[in-house]
Amino acid sequence: MVPLSNAWQTGAQQWTARQRHDFANDPLELIAVEGRVNEAKGDGDAGTWLPPDKSFRCAYAARMVAIKLTWHLWVTPAERDALTRLLQPCGALELPREPGNV
Repeated sequence: MVPLSNAWQTGAQQWTARQRHDFANDPLELIAVEGRVNEAKGDGDAGTWLPPDKSFRCAYAARMVAIKLTWHLWVTPAERDALTRLLQPCGALELPREPGNV
């Protein structure tokens, strides 16, 4: 979900090797997607890339927020604005805590 390079740029550069390993293997962070979707996303954040499946965007935004909060990663102003726009029409959402809770 949160690309490793994005995590690095938003706080992970100060983590220990163990924290980086744990982040890269966090089940909340991992999601199976088609290769072409993963390639299209690259290391984009919510301010630069959105899932092509519009019905998944509320869950995507909630999961991004949950990951950033859990791992104490910051967001850029563009990412914050994009997440705010994405979440506004979603109604009340519970932030996911583990896979399948989106």
